[in-house]
Amino acid sequence: MEHSFRYDYVELPPSAQIGLHSHGDWELSYVVAGSGRRRLGDSYADFGPGDLVAVAPGVVHCWEFDPASADESGNIVNITVIFSRGFVERMAAFPELADGARRFLSAESAIAFDDATAAAIARQLVGMRGATPGGRLAAMAAVFEIIAVGSTMSVGRRSVSADDVMQRLRVYLECNYMRAVSLREVSDYFGRGKTTFCSMLRRRYNTTFSAVLNSVRISHARRLLADTSQSVAQIAYAVGYTDAAYFNRVFRRLTGMSPTAFRRSGS
Repeated sequence: MEHSFRYDYVELPPSAQIGLHSHGDWELSYVVAGSGRRRLGDSYADFGPGDLVAVAPGVVHCWEFDPASADESGNIVNITVIFSRGFVERMAAFPELADGARRFLSAESAIAFDDATAAAIARQLVGMRGATPGGRLAAMAAVFEIIAVGSTMSVGRRSVSADDVMQRLRVYLECNYMRAVSLREVSDYFGRGKTTFCSMLRRRYNTTFSAVLNSVRISHARRLLADTSQSVAQIAYAVGYTDAAYFNRVFRRLTGMSPTAFRRSGS
């Protein structure tokens, strides 16, 4: 069954939490158990149970959990809801939800909430766990109503200037290197045409999209060669290459040796 948005109730060890990343959708994140320090764009802050923020598309973010804050099972617990701009626009078509939707559509950074607003949203998110798909959709509508009348504030700056394109590109590729990633996909993510995006990489950084992607993939391949017993072909596929021979050529070009020689050297 297709869904309008993704709901995840996550229980996992602090060390398994995803690192710094960004993506093209909105992310509503609620910490149920655990504490530590989070980054939203250029903003850093401590967090604890009850922390709730909405992260705008393109804003780099991560939650670094203190292992000592895990529950009795050794896990931290958080709820995330991932939804697209298109979902927000569809909600904006309903007059009752339009004000809440406009708060999302006008945001350029993450959104934080006052205590009362956060608590009201959290109740909806917790209730979604055992709800039907229709019940979850109704709860999301309630979230938009709460945001429309609640107190919000911007947190963390998202810059789209050329000066931080490389940082954002590497973060995006770190999150997606293991699958096929096209130039069109990435240029769309940055809101630029393919030609404009490539010209900016050449002008500002004297590089190309494929060069950055290969750099990220080979960096992960080096780690897998050193730390695992996987075959060269398995590692090639794990880091996003569909042709092991091509992987070997790229690896040799960037490191000066073959994957097998690299593994034997203990580098």
